[in-house]
Amino acid sequence: TGKTLVLIRRIARRRAKSQLYVTKSSLLRDEVASELQALGCQCCDLAWPPRGALCVTWKQLVQLLQGREAVIGYNRFLQSYWPRLSPHARQLSPLLVWAEFNTR
Repeated sequence: TGKTLVLIRRIARRRAKSQLYVTKSSLLRDEVASELQALGCQCCDLAWPPRGALCVTWKQLVQLLQGREAVIGYNRFLQSYWPRLSPHARQLSPLLVWAEFNTR
């Protein structure tokens, strides 16, 4: 979609030491990583903190930060995950980020 293309261009243009792209879809994750690499962006392996652009699914992010898959309620997200994610989520509210991955 247009939003995804805008994000890809922003990540490619910014070229920061670490950037995070999180989606629910593994297909979209793979497509974004492929497009970023085609634009000359370094995509990093699953590691925290990211070194380059880290493209992951929500499930992978939970496993990466928590070490296992778990159900994440908003309070747990706010206390455990948001402090580590907030530096990478420029001007986004924690509720918006949590809701993006917890609504069906």
